[in-house]
Amino acid sequence: DSSAIKHGPLALIENGVNVVAIATRKSRKPLMYGLEEMKARGAHIIGISDENDPKLFDEFIKSVPAKSFEFYPLLMILQMLAYRTAVKRDIDPDKPRNLAKSVTVK
Repeated sequence: DSSAIKHGPLALIENGVNVVAIATRKSRKPLMYGLEEMKARGAHIIGISDENDPKLFDEFIKSVPAKSFEFYPLLMILQMLAYRTAVKRDIDPDKPRNLAKSVTVK
């Protein structure tokens, strides 16, 4: 959801960063705010969705999933790609820059 974007990945966005956004029908609205923020910071948004939004996506890959769980194999591949890219660039994926500690209330 957008709160997860706001407190994590958004801190890493700078001009020219590529962002792959998987937007299912269910996740599309909650993602919009975060993606708009990323685009405003200069991110290049690659959208994977059933519906294009030319104002938001710089590139678009059409997909027509019946259920969001059909994306799970793709999510694993994208996560490994992100992990290996970070390691190759000498970035510790467990300690990204600009990430503030969050407070958990029990």
